[in-house]
Amino acid sequence: MKKIKFLSIVLSALLAAQVFTAAVSAKLVVGVSGVPENKEEFVQPLSIPTQTVPGNKLARSNFDSMDCLEFWSKMTNNMALEWLGDENGGYLRTDCIPYNYYGYRFAPLFEVDPGIYKFVGYFRTYNQDELTSLRVEFVNYEDDVMETLVVNCGNEWQRVEYYVTLDSTLQHINVCGAGYVEFFQDYCMDEFSLVAAESIPEGANSTKRFGAEVDRAKALEITYKNAGGFSETFDPETYYAKYETNGIMLNNDADGTLHNVGNYADTVTEDDIIDAIMQYKDTQVTDFMLTVCNEIATYPSNVWMSYLDKYYQTEENGIEVDYTESAPTKGAQHIWETLHTDYIGLWAELLYEIGINPWLSFRMNDAHDRSQETSFLLSDFYHENPQFRRVTHRTYGNMGNLYDYTHPEVREHYLALINEALSRYEVYGIELDFQRERYLWYIGGEYNGLEILNDFMRDVDDILAIYEEKYGHEIKFAVRVPSDPQTCYDHGFDIPTWAAEGIIHHVTVTGRFEVTDFDMPIRLWDSILTPFGVTLAAGIDTSYVRHTPYAANAGWTPELYAGFCANAYSQGADKVYILNMNTSITYDVIKDSEKVTVGTDSTLKRLATKWFFTTNMGSYDKVLEMNRRCTVTFNDSPIVWKSYEYALPMTITPESTSILRIPVGDITVGSKVTLDISFPEYKIKEDMVVPTVYVNSQLCTYESYGSARPGGTGVFTEDPVLHYDVPATAQDQTYFVIEIIYNGAGGYTMEHAEVYIEPLG
Repeated sequence: MKKIKFLSIVLSALLAAQVFTAAVSAKLVVGVSGVPENKEEFVQPLSIPTQTVPGNKLARSNFDSMDCLEFWSKMTNNMALEWLGDENGGYLRTDCIPYNYYGYRFAPLFEVDPGIYKFVGYFRTYNQDELTSLRVEFVNYEDDVMETLVVNCGNEWQRVEYYVTLDSTLQHINVCGAGYVEFFQDYCMDEFSLVAAESIPEGANSTKRFGAEVDRAKALEITYKNAGGFSETFDPETYYAKYETNGIMLNNDADGTLHNVGNYADTVTEDDIIDAIMQYKDTQVTDFMLTVCNEIATYPSNVWMSYLDKYYQTEENGIEVDYTESAPTKGAQHIWETLHTDYIGLWAELLYEIGINPWLSFRMNDAHDRSQETSFLLSDFYHENPQFRRVTHRTYGNMGNLYDYTHPEVREHYLALINEALSRYEVYGIELDFQRERYLWYIGGEYNGLEILNDFMRDVDDILAIYEEKYGHEIKFAVRVPSDPQTCYDHGFDIPTWAAEGIIHHVTVTGRFEVTDFDMPIRLWDSILTPFGVTLAAGIDTSYVRHTPYAANAGWTPELYAGFCANAYSQGADKVYILNMNTSITYDVIKDSEKVTVGTDSTLKRLATKWFFTTNMGSYDKVLEMNRRCTVTFNDSPIVWKSYEYALPMTITPESTSILRIPVGDITVGSKVTLDISFPEYKIKEDMVVPTVYVNSQLCTYESYGSARPGGTGVFTEDPVLHYDVPATAQDQTYFVIEIIYNGAGGYTMEHAEVYIEPLG
């Protein structure tokens, strides 16, 4: 194996001077901190302290004072950086958990001006026979990625040489795992340099992808293994036959897609648009929601203002505007006028072709930018009709500026768009998204709104009947609503009546934004809807906020996804539904329908991979086989006269028993189940009394005191946790009711609680 000697940095105690050595055109160049005299010949190596003992993992503090290597502040999980030495020197190794985007940041020692630079780096996989896919990103001071390289590595060193053209000042270079594409990350880096060049030499590498083609089956097998999935050899030919699919409903945010196109409008082709939808072929996605509006329409409309109209708008609300460089409006102009592509109609046809149900999704009261004087997301109808807003007696921000459906003009406004969209597109069904937003009435008008909205739903049903006759098939009717039946009723959503009258065919219950509620009353919803043949989906967001809105967003992990989905199916959900997992159309779309993920998803940079979710989370059988975790969350959609209710933090004292509930779903026989709880003030000492814990009235065994499990982009608690073994006698329920009894002195605040499930085998 080729060994690369690592170029090192010598740090004095006061960091007053730094000496770098690097090979440039077969000669050594020595520089000091700051800009060297001959900047064009200066190489900045990725560097580590020479004092480090080979093989020891480096704490974050080792890098706090280094000029050239910064640990990405958003990455605080168990990703480790270590220096590995051998007879020829040393190199850096880092492990990035599967499906994690974040990596390490290389910040230049001096300002790198726009121009041409030669980038060189060596990368390889750390573990024998494993596969690694990396991204190298060149980022400017506006935090825009100017260039991206993709590197597929094996166990041999992969040399990357690329002439990058920087169109603005470089701020840093990110070297990060591309696990949200396909591979597990455990990689090594060496001789990482950037050198100014006058021009790009003839014959220089022009591709942005490096490395040989990868055995896909092997990559999937490794990814599953490292995700805690099944242990047998992965066989893609029998995978789908082995697991029955319940199904995934995926809502594609129109603004996100148009924004993506607008960022790369010069290079996006119709083939890219086709590839973006074909990535879902042979996944567990069964339903695809094509969002056709927020406050403006996605497509060029005759009854609503659209993104294309906003592109050409020069005056809004009496103010001069220019949206020609706004990414979503620019994307709309590129799709509709440059490419002459009706991407909604095209995607609907492609979805039918690959066996996925296409739906039109309508955001029924989108709140984006409602407090702004101007925005590419606001329509003239909104500006010209302030009398239609739900709060006019005081200032109430975005939510107060939503439409009040008491006004017939507002209802007719939405009926016109629904009618027009159905006249343009033949689809499997439509969805009215009432979680964008759930506030439809003036404050105090919610119960008066019940029958008004019932009549509105009947009007929509009448429109559907017209197009069912036109297209010759039934058109399904779905709604997306808050997670609790009483909350829905309080908001004016009379869902039992809609189901009983046969108006709706499907209900998705979900949190509003970022919060994913593990404890939605799915079992109750199932009992309400099943008698009328209405199907049910449990909604999830690609962000994960835990027990309060003030708790850190620690991000999704594969185990959290599996925990949520296993619980939802166990309680009676027919499918799971995910929002904000947007379809990407980028300059580097992979032209291969066998690759499940294409391009870059900005919304997934701190989350689990789209690929992992779309090929696993649609199967009840599959998620039961996976390691999973279940945590305390909260309902973020209460009615206006109720406050949020949080189970945590919770104070435990010797005088009382503290109780909380965590839904866990079905647990297979023989699983190891652990309860983790943490108390910020609690420190284990020899004489410390350990709390007694019962789960479902069964005594749990205290196991150990140690670090919390890592989250997707952080940890759910910074404090050590107490680990308890949950006995098999407590595992026959889909909920864990947890009793915590503390018999020591004083009291403590419980800040975190979660259940970790490891199935047998």
